[in-house]
Amino acid sequence: MWGFGDFSTREQLCANCSSLMAEEKEGPADAAVVANPLHDDDILREILLRLPSAASLAQAALVSGRWRRIASDSKFLCRFRERHPSSPLVGLFASDDGRGCAPWPHFYPALSGRGSDPDITAVTRKGDFFLTRFDGEPSLRLRDCRNGLLLLSLEDSSLCIYDPVSKRRVGIPRRPHDGTAGSQCLADCLLDAGRGTGTSSTVRQCGQRMMPQAMESFRVVSLQQQSQEIRALVYDSNTLEWHHHPWVSPPTDGIKRLPKWGTTAMYAAGNVFWRCAQQSLVLVLETSTMEFSLRPLPPDLSFHVPSRYAIGEIEDGKGCLVCLTGLTGEETPTLEVWVLDTNMWKLHSSLNNKLWKLDSSEKWWRLEKKIPVSQLLGESARVRQVRMVINGLALLCKDDHDPQFVVDLQSMALLAKFQFRGYPYQMSWPPAGLATTNSRSTSSLEDTNILHQFYLKGN
Repeated sequence: MWGFGDFSTREQLCANCSSLMAEEKEGPADAAVVANPLHDDDILREILLRLPSAASLAQAALVSGRWRRIASDSKFLCRFRERHPSSPLVGLFASDDGRGCAPWPHFYPALSGRGSDPDITAVTRKGDFFLTRFDGEPSLRLRDCRNGLLLLSLEDSSLCIYDPVSKRRVGIPRRPHDGTAGSQCLADCLLDAGRGTGTSSTVRQCGQRMMPQAMESFRVVSLQQQSQEIRALVYDSNTLEWHHHPWVSPPTDGIKRLPKWGTTAMYAAGNVFWRCAQQSLVLVLETSTMEFSLRPLPPDLSFHVPSRYAIGEIEDGKGCLVCLTGLTGEETPTLEVWVLDTNMWKLHSSLNNKLWKLDSSEKWWRLEKKIPVSQLLGESARVRQVRMVINGLALLCKDDHDPQFVVDLQSMALLAKFQFRGYPYQMSWPPAGLATTNSRSTSSLEDTNILHQFYLKGN
């Protein structure tokens, strides 16, 4: 496999097309196509499909308007995503200094120097990954990071969405107070607008995947708790308003006291999850109905320490649970990946809460793969926590003071190692400038300018 970065001109790229043409040619070929195969849209489409990453695709789109038209076509983007299910890892935004403090979100690149991807290096060099546009915000905190966007909280308690590649910033007003005393915000989660509802034009079906299209449309979901009740507070960029959902007491199946929830929101397959500190349960908010429920973890998995698992997506729209087992006794420490059966999940979700039982989780989760930790990280590595699972990556560590390992769940391989805990930053999908937008203010020319400004290599 070869990438756009291997060639300096289109003529050099042409020289490597012969094998591809031999595969696809059936019958006599057009003389013009043989002379310059890049003049054929079908061949060019297949070449672009074989580029190594989204960053390489964004740079290839700069060659001409025709190349950009092919690279931004929705059907082509679906095919490219099928071939590249994980977005490239750019680096990590540290959200904790290892001493329990939440500092300014510092950025650490995944690779530097020899072995680094020149296309990714170009992105980090042109972008604002050191958040210089927030120099006047000493209380800046990172609340979530998803699909190339940062959810940041500011000193006045307002929020904002920031794209460090395009340097675009979208403000979010402070959460409104409705007079409820004693309530507290536990966690925030950044979602694509309408994802899971089937109503948004900014998310389209791509085979079995859901593909976000633009920065302009998003939702922020905040979990609030008051005594034994919880509720969701949702900001929608399409309405520019916060919406309070009713206070509810989720079904506890005999549990007398509402468990203590984790402060980190986990998103997968149209649901937001929060760990439960006391039982092998998770609190679930289904974003299609905005209803809460309690769900059990996979059978035979009992986590008295909730940090030993995390829920996320192994690829677009495909939920999974990643956990560490065998950490006690004489068992071999193992990393396991359980995939969520969304069809069974939806079936149980359609039933009345009184009908489903907490012991039926074997219908929802399926063990897909597992690997000894020593084989994955080396014999000397010691990990006891799964801190996060997001977009095909799992973050593992021993504790808050030890290095954090980033693992690719597709290949089950170690991608990077960071000293601090935080949020992995991956290239947005589709890349800035290739995403379809429903904003009237964004033109094709402006999209091309975004590509030129942030994906061109060089000084």
